[in-house]
Amino acid sequence: MKAKCKTEQDVIDCINKKFKREAKLASDKFSIYDAEDKNYLYEIKIRDFKYLNCLIEKDKLFNNLKKADQLNKYFIYVVCFDKKIAIFNITNLVKQKYNFKWEKRKLPKSTMLNEKKKLIYKNVGYINLKDTSITINIT
Repeated sequence: MKAKCKTEQDVIDCINKKFKREAKLASDKFSIYDAEDKNYLYEIKIRDFKYLNCLIEKDKLFNNLKKADQLNKYFIYVVCFDKKIAIFNITNLVKQKYNFKWEKRKLPKSTMLNEKKKLIYKNVGYINLKDTSITINIT
């Protein structure tokens, strides 16, 4: 089943509506995060399938965590799948010494079409869906 949210903007629109937020997509396409509001930095992933463990790149996690700390914000990881949005408060998980089960995996260099076949090793971790802060059902 395909995710109802097709774009990062769709995801932000759902979050803004549900929680009366004013999040906006990052204006810089090279930004290390996808969106922000006055309290949060958001990293957004849209998946075609529900995975029990959501993959997160270690560099992305720690770079966003550092940036959020500098801005006195929380870092939020958002995964949209199967008509649901799972929201993880990474700042809190790190404070709780969450076990991300870090490992090196060979993965596509990028999700860009011309780079999907180029495989490189990336340090990645996993966040179990049971550890979401909030789950939104998309109707």
